[in-house]
Order: sequence, then C-alpha cells, then structure tokens
Amino acid sequence: MSNELATPKRAVKKAVKKTAKVMVHPYLPMDLRKRFKTYAVQKGTSESAIAETAIAEYLDGTSDKVLLMKRLNKQTRQLNRLQRDLDAFSEAFGVFVRTWLAHTPALPEAEKKMARRHALLRFKEFTEHTADLVGSGNRFIDDLTREQLGAEDELRSAVANPPTDVEPSSEEAAP
Repeated sequence: MSNELATPKRAVKKAVKKTAKVMVHPYLPMDLRKRFKTYAVQKGTSESAIAETAIAEYLDGTSDKVLLMKRLNKQTRQLNRLQRDLDAFSEAFGVFVRTWLAHTPALPEAEKKMARRHALLRFKEFTEHTADLVGSGNRFIDDLTREQLGAEDELRSAVANPPTDVEPSSEEAAP
C-alpha cells in the first residue's frame, strides 16, 4: 500500500513541475555558447536561471539598457525645454534692452547722482517683486507661451518709431 501512495505523489510532483516551467532549447553560435557557459560558472549560478532572468528583463523592458534609455530620453526632453526657455528669455532681454535704449535719454552730469539713487531704489523693488513671483510659483516663461505680444514687424516698428504723443506719468517724471 505504501507503494501505491508514493506513486501518485511522484506523479503529482512531476505534473506540477511540468506546468511550472517548460524546457526551451535555443540555438546559439559556438562563441556565444562559450561566453554564456563561462559567465554562469563565474557567477556561480545555473545557465537556466541566467536565461530566465535575461528573457524576463527583455520581455518586461526592465533591463539596464532600457531603463537607461528611458532616463536619457527624459533628460533630453528636459534639456530641450531649458533651451526653449533660455531662447525665450534671451529674446525678451534683447527686446527690453533695445526698447530701453530707444526710450531712455542720456542724463546731464548734474542729474546722474540722483538718478543712480533712484535706480537703486527701483532695482530693490524689482528684486523684491521678482522674489515674490518666484516664491508664488509664477514663471515668466509660462506667461510667454500663453500669449503672443505681437508680430516681429510690429515690435521692430514700435522700437524704431516710438510714439511722441505719450505723456510720462508722474512716477516716471520724478528722478
């Protein structure tokens, strides 16, 4: 009776093993087969375990190469966004400088000292305002991408031919 009980248990174990894993016989070139065998010996693991891990990584897309490529693609997109932002800021700065130079007259020597003090005060206000904007999460570049200020020809024309009928405000007139 003990033989009868032992036989079905072995049959169940073999059936479980057959359904759990299937033998695969890949054909490899001789040089790759040698490298594969050497690698298994060096790592102290079976060829089957190495092949199973490699195939799973390949099918799941979790190999180091795939993960590295995903990271590189993400970094490339980030660099492209940074380049776009830098280009926008450079262009905005250039437009600002051209406009500023077109509308700011040279001062006589007697007024330069007062103008420097006033400029320092305005610059301090500017930096405080900028710090508030940065702290709130507002970004200049976000505003640029949403609205178009005008066509390039209109901007050039406005810089080249400033309006003459505009009165300076009391704040701009004060030194």
